[in-house]
Amino acid sequence: MPGDNGTEAYMLLLNLVKKGVPKDQRIHLHSFIGDEYVLNQWSSVFPNFYLGFTRFVSSFSGPQTRALKAVGQDRTLLETDSPYFPRPGQQWSTPNQLYSVAEVIAPILETTVDKLLRTTAANAQRLFQRQ
Repeated sequence: MPGDNGTEAYMLLLNLVKKGVPKDQRIHLHSFIGDEYVLNQWSSVFPNFYLGFTRFVSSFSGPQTRALKAVGQDRTLLETDSPYFPRPGQQWSTPNQLYSVAEVIAPILETTVDKLLRTTAANAQRLFQRQ
């Protein structure tokens, strides 16, 4: 919904998940749009969690942008969330548009697109590796 950053949904999900999921579980919060409060609550319970971000970052409010910066590159994942967040001039997004997602996020994180792509690829490998 416009103007809703999902805080209530994130907190409800956290309360449900923490009852049955081990604290060391690796978790991926998909298409994160939360603020620093949500980030701090989740990270205090699950230290091995990662946040996925899409092109929607370009529409973030100040608190959401601060949360993205606070996550840091080591817990960031890039997502196209096909087909929902297309590049300008495109009807749909596709996985091959991941570079354009990095172009939106890299300046916010004060890094280069290439470094962000390398870092987030390593994050995904770490997150989804077999235990």
